[in-house]
Amino acid sequence: MTLLVALKAVSDLLLPTIMADIIDIGIAKSDIDYILQAGTIMITIAIFGGIFAILSRYFASKISAHIGADLRQKVFEKITYLSFHEINQFGASSLITRTTNDITQIQNVLGVALRLAFFAPLMLFSTLFITLSKDFQLTIVIISGTLLLMAFMTIILHFSIPLFKRNQKMIDAINLVVKERLNGVREIRAFNKTQFEEEKFNKKSLELQQISTTANRLLSALMPAVQLTFSVISILLVWYGALRIENGSLQIGELMAFLQYSVQLVLSIVMLLIVFIVIPRAKVSIERVIEILDIENEITDNGTEINSQGRGKIEYRHVSFFYDKPRNKDKKILPTLDDVTTILEPGKYHAIIGSTGSGKSSMIRLLERFYDPTSGEILIDDIDIKKYPNKYLKQIISVSSQKVEILSGTIRSNVDINNCLTDEAVIDALKKAGAYEFVEKLKDGIHHKLNRSGSNLSGGQKQRISIARALAKKSLIYIFDDSFSALDYKTETKVKDALLKALENKTIIVVAQKIQSIQNAHNILVMDQGKLVASGTHQELKKNCKIYQEIINSQKNTEIYE
Repeated sequence: MTLLVALKAVSDLLLPTIMADIIDIGIAKSDIDYILQAGTIMITIAIFGGIFAILSRYFASKISAHIGADLRQKVFEKITYLSFHEINQFGASSLITRTTNDITQIQNVLGVALRLAFFAPLMLFSTLFITLSKDFQLTIVIISGTLLLMAFMTIILHFSIPLFKRNQKMIDAINLVVKERLNGVREIRAFNKTQFEEEKFNKKSLELQQISTTANRLLSALMPAVQLTFSVISILLVWYGALRIENGSLQIGELMAFLQYSVQLVLSIVMLLIVFIVIPRAKVSIERVIEILDIENEITDNGTEINSQGRGKIEYRHVSFFYDKPRNKDKKILPTLDDVTTILEPGKYHAIIGSTGSGKSSMIRLLERFYDPTSGEILIDDIDIKKYPNKYLKQIISVSSQKVEILSGTIRSNVDINNCLTDEAVIDALKKAGAYEFVEKLKDGIHHKLNRSGSNLSGGQKQRISIARALAKKSLIYIFDDSFSALDYKTETKVKDALLKALENKTIIVVAQKIQSIQNAHNILVMDQGKLVASGTHQELKKNCKIYQEIINSQKNTEIYE
């Protein structure tokens, strides 16, 4: 690549000298043979120069595309292993921009830089060296104009770089507005907030337009400055060169060569100008991508323990957890979990209940190791979960999440995420989850196509597919985080009975807000404001736990619990 660029530069530098010889020797002496011979050499060099230019552009594009693909893959892998806290720190819209727009900017700059960042300085300094060796006085004219142009370029870039940083941040902001609009389109229309959202988007878009316009106005001054510099240099060279020709100290061919070299010099500056225009944009993008690649994961994966005899015993030891640690020591923030200590015996049906925000789902997220406890430890089969490899931990825990995520594809691909089950195993999981009764009625059965986010399924159907997905995975611990909220009581009871039968001798955890969903559990944990206030069976808690009694009294059809 470097060799091709160097050869292209050499070919361009030879042409003015050959042209000068044709004028001063061939034309001045009417030597047709010399003109033809030098002209043939000139054409040959020009052809090879064109070939070198094409090859250098090809390899530059190929290299930049490969680097862009590798960088995009590394960023995506890094994002995949970020903790929820780190993802929230950047924001989903910013991560999307960094993975797509920023890396595209870097790739485009690489394509330009690989061709011009070496070629332009090489041409610039080679041209100056050649002109200095030929005529010092004429070279001073060229250098003076070049220095003025470079000073002007420096001032422009000094003011434009901060604008490009603001430009990328505004792209993040617009992505966030669009993402919120698409995700909340039903709520926006239901509450007649469409106009408000449009005004919000237009405001951000106008800010981006103003920043981009200001930056482009600054950069637009560069090209006229280049043209003006070239014109002034040409006029001065012709004027001063004519005086030198008149007194016999300079030949016409040499002056023509100087004019060509001045063109090459200005073109070199233009190429450097292009590099300097794209580099500020890439600099911002590079900093944003490096920010992701350099972040140290809060959730380390250094564990080596694998317990082949594990049964699924879970223990929380004095676990406390903050989503956001207080920055100001004087400002008190209540912990999401506060000194939680409990043991969930293996092979039992456990439940967690409490009001909204009591810490139920947070206990599950810590168990899955999406976050690490602020203090305390969580053990599975008497081993701290930090000592397990994350891959092994995900294998022994199967989760049906509170927020159902349906991927585009088929019902089968959503149940068999790892694509390792037979059709019979997928159907069996759907039957246990109570989902096969509606799946078999579909034209394509388990191969029925699902839209993005499962928009062609009802809420209850999506939940049952999510439950089937959890059941299809062979694990020690099965967690159902409010996974029955969209099911009616009859369907929920039917599905739950099938689950308990299918998962006999497995550790089951059901997170719920309705007591009717968990009253048959062997052990119920009652959470309130991040604290574990009681545990026991339904009958025990109904007698001894005031908060549990309040939950019963607050829910309808209390006769169910009598």
